[in-house]
Amino acid sequence: MSSQGFLISPASMLDCKSNCTHQNSFLFPSLMIKKKEQPLVSQAYSCFNISKIVCTSSFLHLSMNVDKEEQITAALNSLTCHEVHMFKRIGSQSLITVSSNVHRSTANSGYSFPLLESRCNTIATYFLEYSMMSTFYSHHIMAGLAYTSACKYDKSSCSANTKILFWDVIPRDQYCTYEKFGETIAEIKGNKVVLEEYKVALSFNNHIVNDIPCIRIKKVHWLNNGTAISFPHWN
Repeated sequence: MSSQGFLISPASMLDCKSNCTHQNSFLFPSLMIKKKEQPLVSQAYSCFNISKIVCTSSFLHLSMNVDKEEQITAALNSLTCHEVHMFKRIGSQSLITVSSNVHRSTANSGYSFPLLESRCNTIATYFLEYSMMSTFYSHHIMAGLAYTSACKYDKSSCSANTKILFWDVIPRDQYCTYEKFGETIAEIKGNKVVLEEYKVALSFNNHIVNDIPCIRIKKVHWLNNGTAISFPHWN
């Protein structure tokens, strides 16, 4: 067997010692509201360069050695990264497309050998990467481009490890973190409400009541478990 429905925490038992069964009851259509379970998704991009330091030595090209090879990854500054994103080039050098989400500059191999003694060359390759990032509005930002635990969604950019990360921000007044998920009939008895369909009972006493303008609902009564109820024909 399988069952479907919205799982909510059981409410506390109501005190019905004061002749609850003899109170007049009224039935009202009601809306159920909850926080969105789907994250907010934005496009993000990051910029960084990989510098390769290669030290070589040679004796008249009869013997050639690689004495040192080191790779360093560093973030670009924000202005340079924005220009790379806008024009797909850095300075006079155009980026080549590696994939739909990755672009980079061309680079020499870095392996050249002197006739005598040794020398070191540094070759920088610049990268521009795209990805989708998601967040539950400033909490638990996730992106495949960098480690983002210290990033704040409202800031639209963040320095994460060896990369700088940018993303499109949806303003709070254009994004609603709540949604309607069901309608039911509520039975009102005095200051108590019973939702038989959801097996929930609560008292109007000591419950937070406010409005949620982004979904045009007024006088929302919050339950203890993050869900809420509204009575559109009663408010």
